[in-house]
Amino acid sequence: MFPGTSDEELKAAIARVRRLYRDLRAVPAGLPQERARIWRERIQKDPAMVQVRAAFDLWCALWFWPLNQLSEAPGPRTLHAPSEAAKAVVKTVRDRLRFFHWKLEFPDVFTELGAGFDAVVGNPPWEIQKPNSKEFFSNHDPLYRAYGKQEALAVSAAAISGGLNRE
Repeated sequence: MFPGTSDEELKAAIARVRRLYRDLRAVPAGLPQERARIWRERIQKDPAMVQVRAAFDLWCALWFWPLNQLSEAPGPRTLHAPSEAAKAVVKTVRDRLRFFHWKLEFPDVFTELGAGFDAVVGNPPWEIQKPNSKEFFSNHDPLYRAYGKQEALAVSAAAISGGLNRE
């Protein structure tokens, strides 16, 4: 699962995975069965893909490691060669949480020079920010929320015309 993977070996495996994805992208989108076959038979089973996925799964599993098995958790010196017990914990955590590795699933978007998404997603137009004067002026005058409407308007006008003390 993690055959003595050094940083250089992992980088080489990631480069191979990127090449596999380039091969997949070369297949026309109009041939979904062919793309699925390449994904199943060439990419998912490729030793480089298995190696990179295992390393990514290990890293993610460390953040969710069961507290009653901390003695099995690999440390900085054993991260590249975890014990069999640690591999079993990784498998259990991975199967339970079903990690999704963005850099592995979309290597062309995250790892290639000049890559990125071609879409910008934001809040819908009906989601707008509205100023909250009580919250704003309470930071400068702790009693602001206790003022009546007219007194609050006078205090806020004075604060604006006199300039707010900026911290």
